[in-house]
Amino acid sequence: MATTKESCGVEYTHVGKSGLKVSNICLGTMTFGKNDDHPVAVYSCPTQTDEEKSHKLLDRYVELGGNFLDTANVYCSGQSEQIIGTWLKKQKRDNIVMASKVWFRMGMEPNSVGLSRRHIIKSCEDSLERLQTDYIDLYQTHLWDDATPIEETMRTLDDLVRCGKVRYIGACNLVGWQMQKVVDLTKYMGLTPLISLQQQYNLLTRHPEFEEFQVCKNEGLGVLPWSPLKGGVLTGIYKRGEKLDHTSGRIAHIAKDESKATQSAPAWSHYADNESYWGLIKTMEEIGKAHGKSVAQVALRWTLQKDVVASVVIGATSIKQLEDNMAVGSGWSLTKEEMEKLDLISIPDIPYPYEMSWRSNSARVNRYNPRPFIANVCPTQADEEKSHKLLDRYVELGGNFLDTANVYCYGQSEQIIGRCGVSTGKYKRGDKLDHTSGRIAHIAKDESMVMQSAPACSQYANNESYWSLIKAMDKEGKADGNFKFNKDI
Repeated sequence: MATTKESCGVEYTHVGKSGLKVSNICLGTMTFGKNDDHPVAVYSCPTQTDEEKSHKLLDRYVELGGNFLDTANVYCSGQSEQIIGTWLKKQKRDNIVMASKVWFRMGMEPNSVGLSRRHIIKSCEDSLERLQTDYIDLYQTHLWDDATPIEETMRTLDDLVRCGKVRYIGACNLVGWQMQKVVDLTKYMGLTPLISLQQQYNLLTRHPEFEEFQVCKNEGLGVLPWSPLKGGVLTGIYKRGEKLDHTSGRIAHIAKDESKATQSAPAWSHYADNESYWGLIKTMEEIGKAHGKSVAQVALRWTLQKDVVASVVIGATSIKQLEDNMAVGSGWSLTKEEMEKLDLISIPDIPYPYEMSWRSNSARVNRYNPRPFIANVCPTQADEEKSHKLLDRYVELGGNFLDTANVYCYGQSEQIIGRCGVSTGKYKRGDKLDHTSGRIAHIAKDESMVMQSAPACSQYANNESYWSLIKAMDKEGKADGNFKFNKDI
């Protein structure tokens, strides 16, 4: 198998600060197998793939350079692992990084669910048997277990690593405090640390940026986003006002009975008439057109380019779908401006206290500390030239009320407003003001119209302190004067 990104379509990255390298596109296998009748089947829909089709997908994935497979014991009640197992035994095991998970119920017995020592060990042994291998590369907790002490869970996972059944451990679907507690506990007890967090993350689900990703950045964990296309919502294949074909995919299938909606198969009614959603899709279409890429590829590439992401977990039910998704692994990228545009249009509501903390800490910069991920939504803040144009146009339209604060953009907001008028030094002593030349000059016609960003020039025309300040600033190169005040104004 070729190893260069040009020939295989992917790149290889470390999972967090561990030594494990994986392809930056991971093949998720929740769609392998069909098991509608099982009492604890986690998910199944008409587009699920049987063993033959699943093996073809696996073969093509490896041909394209992929080496990272993700499954779980609960996917189709073990069928996903079984299908992978019959394929895996024909492969060179060392070439594949195999990930699986434990938590969900696998039977009706009281101990067949959760993260107890008993259930973890039993589930791991069963997964190994189904996968037809003697070790799992990355074993992940599928959820937090309220009923089991975390010390019991982490000690058990550490034992599995020490006995060779598991190589690395990770977690899925945790909140911030849970992540930090696990990290701190493993340090305190000297246990095998987590190397990854698998979390839903996409242009419509960005809340992990608030806390979970901060832990990952601070502690060196790699993020493995699942549902990067929001179950199909971000593919762009669904059109506004179009009736869904209930056999066409996950979203359409769930639309028959939205009471069955899940995180991986959301209700279409949430998006069908959502103006923000359609605005996002339109932006993605425009960006995709510029690159010759689809909406789905733009969504995947945006996720992949986030610095905390190690590998994106994709799903596929056809070879074409797989190839299209794999095409985002290398060879092209979104520009900084395009990333910022997508960041801005998809920015989530920032609830209290995150928004307050974010703004309050905006001026507390230490290059050795990771900045909050959500702060990346602000690179599209207007620069000084653009801000001055906005302020000028605002006044022309009759506006007279500006609001700022010392903390906004490290004080830059106030500085930009200040430099828009008297503190720029553009007005020079002795010059008669052209009332069309700027805000200060315009206000001079009628000083009853003064406001903070357009103060009365009479306050400064004969103010020696002001002129001393302008002179000092001019020496420092901070003033770029063009005009002069006339004392007689």
